[in-house]
Amino acid sequence: MSKAQSDGLARVQSESRIPASTWRDWCNRLELDPYLAVEVWDEVCNPMRTASGKAPDLTFILQLRAARPDHYIDDFRDELPAILLTSTLLDVLGEDDFAGGRGKAALLRLYRYIAGNGGDVVTRPYLVHVCCLLLLPSILPGEFTFRRLVRSICDGKVTLEDLLILARKKLPNHVAEEEVVACFDAAMALLRPTAALQRQESPDEDEDEDEDEDEEYDVAVEVDDDEEDDEDEEEEDGEEDEDEEMGDAIEEDQAADEEDDDEPVDDGPEAEFVSRFRDALSIVRDSEDRLTEELTTVLDRFDPFHVRIPSMEEAQRIAARMEVGRAAAQRQKSGSRPVLSAPTGGVKASGGRSGGGGGGGGGNRSSSISVSVPSGSPSGSGSSAGGAGIAGSGSGTSRSVARDSSGSAAADPGGTGSDVTAQNGTAAASSSQSNSDEVAGGDAASGETSGEGAKSSGVTPVMKEDGRVAVPRLHRDQLNPVVKAVSACLAQLPGVEPLAWQMFTEPTEDLEDPIALAEALNQEGSTAHQALNLLRVAAQQQMLKPLLSLPADTRLKERRFELEAQAWINAMTNYRRELEPDSRQLIPLPKMLDHAAAALLRFEALRAAVLLVEEAEDVDLITAEMVSEAYESFIGDVSYLADRDLLEQVRPKADADAAVVLEAVAAAAFIDRVSATSLLWIEDLISSEACESVDTAEAAVKDSALEIVDAVAAEEQTPIAEDLLEDALLGGIVEALRQHVLHTAAPLLAPKHKPEETLRRLDVAVRRELRAFVRMEPRRERHEKNPKVALPVTSLERLTGNPELGHLFIRLSVDGKMLFLEDYEDGNHIDVFELHKNMKRTMHARAKERARTGDTGELQTGSSYLTSLGRTDKPFAQTEAEIKNSFVRNEEGEPMVFPIF
Repeated sequence: MSKAQSDGLARVQSESRIPASTWRDWCNRLELDPYLAVEVWDEVCNPMRTASGKAPDLTFILQLRAARPDHYIDDFRDELPAILLTSTLLDVLGEDDFAGGRGKAALLRLYRYIAGNGGDVVTRPYLVHVCCLLLLPSILPGEFTFRRLVRSICDGKVTLEDLLILARKKLPNHVAEEEVVACFDAAMALLRPTAALQRQESPDEDEDEDEDEDEEYDVAVEVDDDEEDDEDEEEEDGEEDEDEEMGDAIEEDQAADEEDDDEPVDDGPEAEFVSRFRDALSIVRDSEDRLTEELTTVLDRFDPFHVRIPSMEEAQRIAARMEVGRAAAQRQKSGSRPVLSAPTGGVKASGGRSGGGGGGGGGNRSSSISVSVPSGSPSGSGSSAGGAGIAGSGSGTSRSVARDSSGSAAADPGGTGSDVTAQNGTAAASSSQSNSDEVAGGDAASGETSGEGAKSSGVTPVMKEDGRVAVPRLHRDQLNPVVKAVSACLAQLPGVEPLAWQMFTEPTEDLEDPIALAEALNQEGSTAHQALNLLRVAAQQQMLKPLLSLPADTRLKERRFELEAQAWINAMTNYRRELEPDSRQLIPLPKMLDHAAAALLRFEALRAAVLLVEEAEDVDLITAEMVSEAYESFIGDVSYLADRDLLEQVRPKADADAAVVLEAVAAAAFIDRVSATSLLWIEDLISSEACESVDTAEAAVKDSALEIVDAVAAEEQTPIAEDLLEDALLGGIVEALRQHVLHTAAPLLAPKHKPEETLRRLDVAVRRELRAFVRMEPRRERHEKNPKVALPVTSLERLTGNPELGHLFIRLSVDGKMLFLEDYEDGNHIDVFELHKNMKRTMHARAKERARTGDTGELQTGSSYLTSLGRTDKPFAQTEAEIKNSFVRNEEGEPMVFPIF
């Protein structure tokens, strides 16, 4: 994966709150380019989430996109509303045939079929097929279901026109005959305008043709063969399982229509068809006593031709309008008058849902709290709920499909938490504001400025120019918004990085892998770096303590801090009144600030260790005391005001973590030096032509042996693994140099250097460096494309020393050299094969005849043959996945198989 794709998925991870590994897994399973997945998120899913406050069904949309990867994103976005609305329609029909995502699987299958036979935009034929197929099960005789009809059409057994012809013959005396016929006529007028006109001109001829085609349809469609049905069911079940694994059925977002009386209503063929379909389905379902109130509501709002996905700018405006309206409704409900000092620009659209509304949802849902409080403004955060993110447009109507989602903004510290967005500062305006008053997000008078933050998490802590975490001075009227911002940041911790929540609740706990965490903390945009900024925002509000005048704490003693923290975050999220300095709800606040400072100390210690190592010229000169001095300077202003007893308990743990990181870094640097020196020694021998023969190689080992400068033998040595000491059968030149390198490096490796793992990596590096001098005894295997010719090959297990690659093979020349393709690219590529048995059985007479007349011979059942997998320039990769990922690929991303004969 390219760096641009990796950066794109990292950004999408932070915006969607779905791990990048999950996005990559989806892309791999759907064979979808990650670039297209990022494009779908930016152009479709993120605007829908912004407008509605909740993420759409990402997996279903990605499956739809994977069906047409070459389709322009704008055209795909135009098609999507029709598919989502029909999916919702299937959900409210309440059929068992659609349960468990089976209805959505059928829609996906139909979309693939129509997209494969349609033009640029397939909205018309798709809607005509879906709507007509929903009516047909109530008209056609037998056990016809929507899914079975979809399978019949997609398998080419019958066409929609054939089904409509048969349905017309079954309609006489049907209670909904007039409405269904009108719907079918409108469908044909929309799907085949010319054919519909001819039907109107010669209806008698059509009826004659219907009678002739009726019997053909009965043979083609009414399939009762159990074996064929079983095959169809297995294929459909496979798609259903994939849908269930990738996500639940998509939920439609609904909202009241906004009618525009100034413009005329569109009476075109699309509007005619939709109107006829609504009437027909309503009457059919009513005649079957299955017309529910929910279905009636959905049908009334079913207008797929005039619904569209909003752009990001439109989605932000929708979210802002809904937030303003909801805030007004909340004030009216609570009876409180508007806050006169609140700014007109106080509501920000930040790519997620603004305000404090919405519950702490699952992994794919994220509500966001946008905090933007100017200097001296006592306003807090309001509640909000989102729209669906499908905005209406059209010549005759203007629709906005949206649904209010009620619920409190309860944080979920134990789950994913809420997405906290602090606009232009922590809970206040940024230092770039024109006024110079003291604010919660910074102290403009003292020259403190807003530093780098995790933009992907929307949180920007206030940093000083020298990189230290600032502690801004606060006013009394900033108590409410700053407390809300602290609780919101802490609520987001478990969703962004669970380890950060663990450090916050239990700052003295040991870390399982401080080395990996230290590296992640220094990667901009990583979840660990986002969590670091959340902790900074919470910990730097130490000046809240002097503003408090709290009553005596009469709560239960010895209560688990994690439970206390969860209860306080939930209380702050749901608290809608103004907080006062003596509010009992603020009793746990000092403890929250102290724990945030303690967790910040643990994280900053790891970050400081990596920073010092990266900036040092000699890693061995970096000591734990230097790291301690560095992180203390980073958070000195915060730690000075935090609880000293708690920090004294945390510092030994932080110093121990830093020592582990430094030791690991020093060990890695030594291993790199040993490897680099060994490979450089081999390069010198090659350039001096000391590898031309076995004798010259052995003489070079004696006369100019490998030396690792400034390296002493380890006190505790690990013996070399027996398989490394064995002859690798790569030829005398390689074996002489390989054994010399291993025996020279092994005594220098202490247990902290992971000797066995290091020696194996060094062994592969030496083999790769000496690949031109490899001489192996080939084995003869036949290729399935021409079994008459036996090719000289060898397994990658012998070449790389990895037993897991024993089933993969490469070609050798007659004298045992690796057969690199010198006339292809840079001359470093080689074909890779897989050996497998031929299990296909053939009739003896047929096989004998093909063997007599064919040019390629005959594959014998049970015999082993080579199969071409691809071409790579990395045959020394240590895993099968790495080798296959390095194959040359075509424009569609599939491995290219080159002819070898």
